[in-house]
Amino acid sequence: MATCQLTQNLPLDCRQSIGGIKKIFVTPLANQTAEPTISGGTVTAYSLQATAGFKFFEYDFRKATGSWDETEELSDSNWTAYYKGDIKIQFTKMEINKRNELYLLAQNDLAVIICNRQYLIGQ
Repeated sequence: MATCQLTQNLPLDCRQSIGGIKKIFVTPLANQTAEPTISGGTVTAYSLQATAGFKFFEYDFRKATGSWDETEELSDSNWTAYYKGDIKIQFTKMEINKRNELYLLAQNDLAVIICNRQYLIGQ
């Protein structure tokens, strides 16, 4: 049986920080012109159409109002694996403009970049 070579130690981190979503960047997937460039597990370049209006939109969140979860989905029938990502976010003060924006988001297949929050407790 072949084994995968491990590459590093992962020490237990101190519980002095809180995670969560700080902000997300969203664009309709149709705006993408090429697959993202990935290096070392990190997206290093993302190509969008050059026409005005084709950009990422930024959504900021308060502390502890957003989370992200990724679940591995395995198929024994065709030997494939993929990951299902779930984003849970809470918008404060649900105003008409926010409702309308969420309505537009729901009508698109989206590309989403998630920025995690990490800060010390008490800050």
